[in-house]
Amino acid sequence: MTAEDLPREKIVLRGVSARYAPRPQDKTQSGGVEVLRDVNLTVRAGEFVSIVGPSGCGKSTILNVIAGLWSSNDGALAGEIAVHHNTPPRPLGYVLQKDTLFPWKTLLQNVSFGLQLQGAPREARHERAHEWIARVGLTGFENHFPYQLSGGMRQRANIIRVLAYDPDVVLMDEPLGALDAHTRMLVQQEILDLWEGSKKTVLFVTHDLEEAILLGTRVVLMTRRPASIRSSHAIDLAYPRSIMDLKLAPQFRAIYEELWKQFCESLK
Repeated sequence: MTAEDLPREKIVLRGVSARYAPRPQDKTQSGGVEVLRDVNLTVRAGEFVSIVGPSGCGKSTILNVIAGLWSSNDGALAGEIAVHHNTPPRPLGYVLQKDTLFPWKTLLQNVSFGLQLQGAPREARHERAHEWIARVGLTGFENHFPYQLSGGMRQRANIIRVLAYDPDVVLMDEPLGALDAHTRMLVQQEILDLWEGSKKTVLFVTHDLEEAILLGTRVVLMTRRPASIRSSHAIDLAYPRSIMDLKLAPQFRAIYEELWKQFCESLK
C-alpha cells in the first residue's frame, strides 16, 4: 500500500504550539516551558506513523493534545487539532509505556473492559476478548491476575485491551520501552501482525529509531524543544514484515543510516 492508496486524513495538526504553565514553586521558569512550536502533521487512515525525537522534546505532549488531555490548567495551546472518526464515532485508543491493567481484574476482565463500557453483552465481550487473547498467544491465562503475568504478557494485554474495543485511531506512547530486548522484538512482531490485520491508524512514539523504521509506514523526526517537525520519511519496505529478517536486510540498514544522520542533526 502506498501513501496515495490510503483514504482520507484521520489526524490533522496545523500550527500547533504548546507552552506548559510555570509551576508556582519553580522560580527559574517564570514564563513556563514552551514544548511545541508550529507543529504540522497529517496522518492518513491506515498509516502507521512513528514519531522519533530527542528526549523531552514533546512527543508525548503531541499524543496528549490529540487525545484531548490538554486542559487550560496545563498551559497555553494554539493551533488546529482534528481527529476524523468513522461513523458512528469511536473513542481513541491510547496505549501507555506502563501497563494500566486493573490489578483486581483477571486478564479476561481487563481485555473486555472497554467493551463493557460500550455496553456490549457479557457473552459477546468475553468472546471477543478470547479472540484477542488468542491472537497474542495468551490463551490459558484468561483467569490470571496481572501480578501473575510477566512484563511482556502484561504489555500484550495492555495493547489488546485497546484494540478489542475497535478504536479508529490508536495512540501508542513508547509501549515497549520497559521490555527486555528479546521480549521487545517479539511484541514488535505482534504489533506489526495486529496492525496488518486491522489497518488501524496508529501514531507511535518511540526513542528507538530502529523500532520506528521496523514498524512504521512513515517516520517523523522532531527537533529539540520547543519541537517542530524536522522531516517526514515514507518507509519503502514491503509488508508483511518479519522483524528478524528485516533487521538483517541491506535496504533496512540503508534507511536506518540515512535517518540516523538526520536524527543526529536534530540534536544539534
